[in-house]
Parts: sequence; structure tokens; C-alpha cells
Amino acid sequence: MKQILFTTFSALLVLCLIPSAALASAPIRVDCGRGGSISATLAGLVQSGNTRGITIFVTGTCKENITIGGFDHLVLQGAPIATLQDASNGTAPVVLIFSSYDVTLQNFTINGGAVGVNCIGDSYCTLSFNTIQQSAFAGVRFARSHGILQSNNILNNAGAGEVLANNSNVASLSNQITNNGA
Repeated sequence: MKQILFTTFSALLVLCLIPSAALASAPIRVDCGRGGSISATLAGLVQSGNTRGITIFVTGTCKENITIGGFDHLVLQGAPIATLQDASNGTAPVVLIFSSYDVTLQNFTINGGAVGVNCIGDSYCTLSFNTIQQSAFAGVRFARSHGILQSNNILNNAGAGEVLANNSNVASLSNQITNNGA
């Protein structure tokens, strides 16, 4: 009898754990066209301690400056494309990534900001299939960080399209970097 109860209890425990594990890895969806916010979503994840292995699909135009800190394996993906619009009037990066490992931004149009994307502080950032434009300084900046730039259009920024500082190491593949100020 003990064997049957133990087996039944074990089976129920496994069945209860599988759905919660599946939900933990399910992608998150943010629709900025309906009031969604990437910043609020990231803040909620940090508050809950859920900063590893996250995928966020984004739709619409998000008028916000996004700060990503302390994440590990984070994917932000336009689904199929989305716009990140500077809300700081050119005084802050549209996307600031620091102290994070393996952050991917893909399929976004990133408009304005002091810098379009600023990857700093020992981070590893991958940017692919984005359009990064109209920043007050550089389109993309890596400082004391590493990463990959692949198949991006980096254009019409007041400064350089791509800046590497403080021993950064970046692989740049198949990007179009045009009409930038420096």
C-alpha cells in the first residue's frame, strides 16, 4: 500500500511541476500599442527575481527609454517588427544595457536618444536585424563590453554609427552603416 501511495504521490508531484516549469519559460508578450511597457515588464521581472532565460515579443511603438541591468539570456524581439522611440528628448540612450550577459535585440526600429543602444559594464549584447537611427551621438556604443552586430541598418545619427570604447570587442557582420556624422 505504501508503494502505491508513494508512486501516486510522485506522479502527481511531477504532473504539477511540469506545467509551472513550462509557464516559467513561456515567452512574454508586450503590446505597446495597447499600453504595454517593456520597462514595466523588465521591472516586474527584476522584482520577482526572474532575470534568466527570458524572451519578450514586442509589438507596436514603445515610447520609452529602456534600462536592462542584471539579466542573463534575455531576448527582446520585435514581432514581427516594433519601434522603440526615445522619450528623453535626446538626453538618454533609448536602450541601456549594463551588467548583463547575452542580451539580444532583434527586429526593432530604434529612433533617437543620446545613443540608440548603449551596451556597457561587462555586458554581452547581440543586435540583429535592427534599424538604429537619429540619435544625438552614436547609433550603437559598446564600452567595456562585447557583442555581435549583424544585419543592422545604422544611419542618420549625429555621431558615429558604431563606437567601441574601453577594450570592447565586437564582431560586426553585414551591417549597413551610412550617413552618420562621424
